[in-house]
Amino acid sequence: MKEYEMFSFEEENRDIIFLTSLEDPYFIFDSIYEELAITKGTHFSITVDLFLRNGFSFNRFAFIEFFSKDDYRTKIINTRDISEKAKSCIKRFLMENDNYLIDSALSKRTIEFVMSA
Repeated sequence: MKEYEMFSFEEENRDIIFLTSLEDPYFIFDSIYEELAITKGTHFSITVDLFLRNGFSFNRFAFIEFFSKDDYRTKIINTRDISEKAKSCIKRFLMENDNYLIDSALSKRTIEFVMSA
C-alpha cells in the first residue's frame, strides 16, 4: 500500500501530500523528498495532510520546506489557509478509498461523520 497520495492545486502554490500511512511522518519524508526532487530540485516546499492521524485538529496540515534531503523545516498550517477545493478533493479521495478511513487512527464517530457528509 502506498504511504501517500499527491495532489496539486494552483490555489495552494505547492503540492499537498495526503499521508495514507499511520507511520511516523518523519519516516516517510525521505521517500517524498526522493520522488519530488527529481522534478523540483533540492529546494522545494509541500503541504502534508495528516488527517488520518490527527483528524480535524489544529495540526492536520503541516508545511515542509526542504533545503536538501536531510535539511528541512516544518510548521503547522491553519486549516483555514488551505483552499476548500483542496479539502474537497481530499475528501472525495477518501470517499473513493474508504479503506484508509476504516484503517485510520480516527474515532468511529469521526469516520462516520466523514462518510456521511
